[in-house]
Amino acid sequence: ATSLSDADRIIEACESNGVVLTVDHTKRWTAFYHEVREAVRSGAIGRVGTIVATLAGRKMLFRDGAHVIDAICFFAESDPVKVSAVVEEGFESWDRYRGSGIDDQDGEPGASGFIQFANGIRALYCGTGGTFPGTWLQISGPKGQVHVDAHEESAYVMTGNVAVGGVQRRNLIARPFQVQRIVAAYHEMIGLIERGGEGVSSGREARKTLQIILGFLKSHQEGRKLVPVPEAD
Repeated sequence: ATSLSDADRIIEACESNGVVLTVDHTKRWTAFYHEVREAVRSGAIGRVGTIVATLAGRKMLFRDGAHVIDAICFFAESDPVKVSAVVEEGFESWDRYRGSGIDDQDGEPGASGFIQFANGIRALYCGTGGTFPGTWLQISGPKGQVHVDAHEESAYVMTGNVAVGGVQRRNLIARPFQVQRIVAAYHEMIGLIERGGEGVSSGREARKTLQIILGFLKSHQEGRKLVPVPEAD
C-alpha cells in the first residue's frame, strides 16, 4: 500500500476475518537483526537516544527506503510522532506516491528526514543515489553505540570512554537460525495460524513505516517543517 486508506483497508479486512497478515520487511526474520536488537534491549549501550540510518546508492523512498525506515522502527520499538524531511529535487509534486510501481531509480525520489518517536528516540534517515552503495545504521545511547552494516550483515558494539581512549569494541555474532528471511516468514505465519499471537512484521507494525514516508512528503510540501505523522489520508 502507498496510502494509509489502502493500508487500513488491508489491515481491517484481515483482522475482521481472522486472517494472518505479514508484510515482507524481510530482514525482520534474520538472526543478525535480532542479535542487534537483543544487544540494545540488554542495555549494552544504555537507553537508546538516536538512530542514524543511511541508504546509499539506491534512493527509492517507497521501495528500498521502506526497508531501511522499517529497520529504524524495528530498533526504536515505538510509534513515530513527528517528522521533517527534504525530498530530492524534481519531485516537488509528490504529495502522495506518484510512481509507476516498477523498479525505476529515476522515477522515485530519495529523501533525507528526521523522525521523532513517542519514547523519545530521535532518528535521521538519508536515502540517496549516486553514492557508494550500502545500508548502515548507528544506534547510540549514553554507554555506547552499535554500528550496523545491514548489507554485509555485520555489527559491533562500541563502549567505553572516548575522551581518554578507553574504547572497547565487541563484534556481534548472530546465533544461527534454521531458516531466515521469507522462508522464516512462512514458518511464522503457519505458527500464527495454528497458535495465534503477534508476528514480527504485522500490518500495524508496517503501517508505521508508511506513516513516516507519507509524513516526509507532507513535510516537504509544507516547507520542510516538523509535522505530525499522518493518521489518515
